[in-house]
Amino acid sequence: MWAGGLIFLLLAVALAAGWQRHAQINSERSAGQALDYDAWLQQGRRHPHDAAEQGMHVFKPEPPLSVLDPGIEPYVGSTVWLQAHRQSELKFRPAQDATGLQRFGELSPAWVLQVLLPLLIIVIGFNAISGEYERGTLRQLLSLGVSARSLLLGKAAALGGCIALLILPAAAILSLILLTGAAAADRLDVLCRTAWLFAAYGLYLGFYIFLTLAVSALVRSSRAALVLLLAFWVATTLIAPRAASEAASLLYPTPSRLDFDEHLSHEIGEAADQAWAANFGVRTQWDAALPLSKWGAALQVDDHAGYGVLDQTFG
Repeated sequence: MWAGGLIFLLLAVALAAGWQRHAQINSERSAGQALDYDAWLQQGRRHPHDAAEQGMHVFKPEPPLSVLDPGIEPYVGSTVWLQAHRQSELKFRPAQDATGLQRFGELSPAWVLQVLLPLLIIVIGFNAISGEYERGTLRQLLSLGVSARSLLLGKAAALGGCIALLILPAAAILSLILLTGAAAADRLDVLCRTAWLFAAYGLYLGFYIFLTLAVSALVRSSRAALVLLLAFWVATTLIAPRAASEAASLLYPTPSRLDFDEHLSHEIGEAADQAWAANFGVRTQWDAALPLSKWGAALQVDDHAGYGVLDQTFG
């Protein structure tokens, strides 16, 4: 009861924090978008090329379901600078300012569902069948004609009912928040995504329910069943994500942002030099030997020379 109450409290706090975070981020991005657009419009009379060089920032809207799960957005950023000649990467990643603990997740309803609820299932159900065996009541149940299948499904229904008591109120509140906060044109889409998400979490928690019952039935010792299940939980929820992250970094290392920008500038410079030599017979960009009458064509050649490099490098 104490464990269930604590998880319910954490779920409620995480839901409130997610809703506040979603509202704050959307408000900040809307304000930033408006200010940046006004600054672009009020830049005064300028040459069109100079006006394009100033560029403009655009902000990715926060999706409604981020109230439940922020996803990978802390790692990929949300802001793009639209500028002339160059493609920009996403900027302002919250993970850049976080410590290594960010890899273990942050408090969100999804984190509670993915990490703590499986632990609660293990704590409640580790002795569901092994306890019956140790007390000698398992034979009595089977002697009454109760089939093993009925016993297993009954235990699973009991465990599922305990978990449903915790998550159904939060699910109802979340659905209400999502549907009232979404635009009228987006409500059907949000509803479908929410239904698929709940179905996926149902399968995920159902896996842990039947895993717990299977171990409890096979081991026959409640203490051994608890140790095995806790070891599995630690390995899959705490160790595996971090180990996979480190393995990915070793097998497929990605360059730093500084290295990426330096490589991109070098490749664009080489592609531009080749294009200028092929089209105008000069060795460097904006060579003094190029007549002013060809600068318009040179601008187009210069831009097109970098398109392939941008696609390849970002790809």
